[in-house]
Amino acid sequence: MGNQVLRNFASGGNQFGSIFMVASDIDRGIFTESYINCGNEEWRKDGLEFKGMLSEDKGGKMHILVNKKDNQLLLSSIINFGGRLGKSGPSSGEDSCCLAVDFTNFMRCTRR
Repeated sequence: MGNQVLRNFASGGNQFGSIFMVASDIDRGIFTESYINCGNEEWRKDGLEFKGMLSEDKGGKMHILVNKKDNQLLLSSIINFGGRLGKSGPSSGEDSCCLAVDFTNFMRCTRR
């Protein structure tokens, strides 16, 4: 649902210094040229729209939080026949607008 909200903001001409994508259930290649040019579907241009929301004068970055143990995104990877951004991180060949942060082992529950 968060990605849908981001799509709505992208079409409104909004500008941000940083965008944080957490548990993103979108194709991991969304920012690559091969993904964008693979078809004529409007949603293939979402990566360009998201990138267009970054403030260039402030060096805007897209922060992608990755959890390789996210089982819900594993199921989505199987259903959608491809890696999801929140589980696998961005595809190789991404440009400098993306900064992936691996949170796989960050959120561990400990008992005392």
